[in-house]
Amino acid sequence: MTTYTNKRIMLYGGSFDPVHNGHLHIAREAADILDIDKVIFIPAGQPPHKPGQLMASAADRYEMVRRAVEFEPLFTVSDFEIGFDSPSFTLHTVRYFRSQFQSCELFWLIGADSFAQLDKWYRADLLVDICTVVTAGRPGSSFEVDHLLGKLNESQIDKLQKYIIDIPLSPESSTEMRQRLAAGESISGMTPPAVEDYISTLGLYK
Repeated sequence: MTTYTNKRIMLYGGSFDPVHNGHLHIAREAADILDIDKVIFIPAGQPPHKPGQLMASAADRYEMVRRAVEFEPLFTVSDFEIGFDSPSFTLHTVRYFRSQFQSCELFWLIGADSFAQLDKWYRADLLVDICTVVTAGRPGSSFEVDHLLGKLNESQIDKLQKYIIDIPLSPESSTEMRQRLAAGESISGMTPPAVEDYISTLGLYK
């Protein structure tokens, strides 16, 4: 793994099933707003919140992300989670990267849907303490925190709210892409051409 010293590193986890232009857009915008030096995409092996729902293998999802970010200097991809035989929890992943980048400031990027489920995340209180959780939301969106009361203390909730950033979100979604592919429809323009070619060559999501 590349060594970074005194940098701002943003971790971006997800199933990426498949990765699309919206994922890349959110990462770019968040990195620009927070002056991030490197964004590490981390495809999940078995997300605990999506048991049995993945439609492409971990290896294929990793390869699609690798192709999507290959020529963007700001981005890289990690295979840390894809070999797990059991569900991968964000806290464990962040602890691993904290051990790798001890002198760096770590951020974890999530979307509004994940923010609404944070009370169900494994040890969300510890996660908020060891990294900065950044939530990407549409401009003007409101974020209720009632579900976090009793799970996080006041200072932890304040930290979360401080790092809610407005990003005009792209219309692409992995669900729509899977539906289009299953129906034999085009996904042109929704994901980088290298990813589209990979999906077509392997016949994924048919």
